[in-house]
Amino acid sequence: MLSKLTAFLQQAAEITSQIVLGPGVSRTDEFQDHWKSITDIITSNHKDAKEPGYRVEDSLKRMLELLQAEEREKSDGMGPCLEFVLQHKLLDTLQTVGQNNYPEGMRLHVMTFFTQLLEGIEQPLLPHISIHQAMQKEVLSCGLNPSSPITAAEMVFLRALCLKMQSKTCLADFFIIENDSGKHFLVADALLRIVISQDNSVAEKAYECLLTCASLQYNEVAKAMASRFPLLVASKLQYHAQLIPTSCPPSVVFTCQAGWGAERLRGDIHTSDSCGLGHVGAFFSWLDYCERVVNSGLTVLAVAVCSSVLEQVLVSVLRTKLFKPHEGDIILATAVLTRCIQSIKSELLLKVFVTFVLCEAGPPMLCEAGPPMHPTPHTVLTKLVSLCDHPNDEVCLTTLQLTGGASIRPPPPLDTQGVRKELEQTIESYLTLVPPGLASCGSVHGETDIEQYLIEAHRQVALCKSLGVLWMCDSSSTISAAPLSHDQSCDKGAEEGVFLSALLNKLERLLDQPYDVNLVLTSLLATVASISHPAIDSWLLATDQSQQHERNMFSVLKRVSCDLQTYAERNPVLPVNLQEARRRLVGMETSDLLSVPHNALVEGTIVLEEFVKELCAIIFAKRTSEMFTATYAASAEAT
Repeated sequence: MLSKLTAFLQQAAEITSQIVLGPGVSRTDEFQDHWKSITDIITSNHKDAKEPGYRVEDSLKRMLELLQAEEREKSDGMGPCLEFVLQHKLLDTLQTVGQNNYPEGMRLHVMTFFTQLLEGIEQPLLPHISIHQAMQKEVLSCGLNPSSPITAAEMVFLRALCLKMQSKTCLADFFIIENDSGKHFLVADALLRIVISQDNSVAEKAYECLLTCASLQYNEVAKAMASRFPLLVASKLQYHAQLIPTSCPPSVVFTCQAGWGAERLRGDIHTSDSCGLGHVGAFFSWLDYCERVVNSGLTVLAVAVCSSVLEQVLVSVLRTKLFKPHEGDIILATAVLTRCIQSIKSELLLKVFVTFVLCEAGPPMLCEAGPPMHPTPHTVLTKLVSLCDHPNDEVCLTTLQLTGGASIRPPPPLDTQGVRKELEQTIESYLTLVPPGLASCGSVHGETDIEQYLIEAHRQVALCKSLGVLWMCDSSSTISAAPLSHDQSCDKGAEEGVFLSALLNKLERLLDQPYDVNLVLTSLLATVASISHPAIDSWLLATDQSQQHERNMFSVLKRVSCDLQTYAERNPVLPVNLQEARRRLVGMETSDLLSVPHNALVEGTIVLEEFVKELCAIIFAKRTSEMFTATYAASAEAT
């Protein structure tokens, strides 16, 4: 219906022009007459600019209609009207007079005509030298005054160019120049001038067009944009990261809903926002924008963005906060890093964040190859390991969450055979860690038993085997990574590094720590236990205390179990308290527990019971997986 109406209006315009100009006037004559009227106005000394301006606008609009009508009739090649445009360099003349803005409004009329020409004419115009030279000059004039009322029209013009280049990438060649300051992509440079506009809708459209430019699969464009554009987007992240107040709770960081969009560009960040929600949302919106650039852009631009984020955000802001003495800064930095690692999907950008946490050197793509880095007192990894055993529970909790989020590097292959008898003995040893009479799982109907843990353990072990866990396996940082056979690893205790030492220290205080800290701690330890590595198997499976010279998982839990047994002998009501606490933790109605002493101990006992079952399931899943692999390999070799 709309197309019929458009065709009717165009036909009416044709009839009207024939009445005014006469029935014998051709389309080409009419086109030239309109152009002559424009040049007459330009060259005249008419003082009343308003009326000539309207006449120019009408003539340009009619000339566009004639070009479109000509294109519809002549499907192959160009018609006489378009030939007239190219021959007489109409666009070049219009661009020149548009800069003088005479008559008043001429710049806007020319800009609009250029835009409509790009959008309304199907055949390729930009390859013609008289077209792209005029367009190039117009691009150079865009954004020179971001507060100008014509900036919105400039943005529409640049967007039309971006869409043309998106459909045919080679057109970008007409807007790439090289001078003393290097290579420039003129469209991106103009957009970078417009993004500082006070009109948020215009600035948003400029960033969207920059995203389109970044996605062009054209190496020259990527190289030209790699000099300034990454610094701009990283500076946005830096700005909002610096303004998140230290009073911002981690829950705000973890739950804030954010993504690239207009809502984060409209200045909705109020000074009364004491918890920093506005800046948190803006930070993660810009992080999403950076990730889109990295995902869609060529490697040279993606690496430049990642390098800028590493320098301006991770090193300049988050690392600085992490090493400050104020606990609020530490909690905020670890919470932001954790949320970033959890939410980033881009492989390259994720490597930047995770490698920053573990060695600060950056991925190989961002730095030259060199000797492996070992933690020093000034590295982020060493700082985080020390924070895992921090006396402040909130610092400890956020650090454990961050440490548990770094899981992308595959572990070394494991060559081992499982023994079922050893498996049964190991599981039985772990199950006896909960003192008799203190198991409370059966008191609540529908509670998760070991079967559910087995299902989850098989999934987690398989995940760790296929994806691996980003793990610092050198003797100076965590546990010994010397290549051991399975028998050797079980005879010799794994070397306890600073990371495991911090985790085992926290595990020793299982009965004295808040419930939330214990949940994160045991979840992290379960992830570590799921890794297939001989040294970790030794640390997890060795339960014979007569052969142990170092702490391991079992020895620490055994000590916790002994402390719990001692307390239970002096407090006969503990089993009742355990049943009530379990009912409360699953959301069932209970009696008032506020009068129960040592509530942390009661909840810690429940965590111990569940953690022991989880470890037994992991041990079973790992050993049965190994036995299956070994059996399959032997069968394949035999055949």
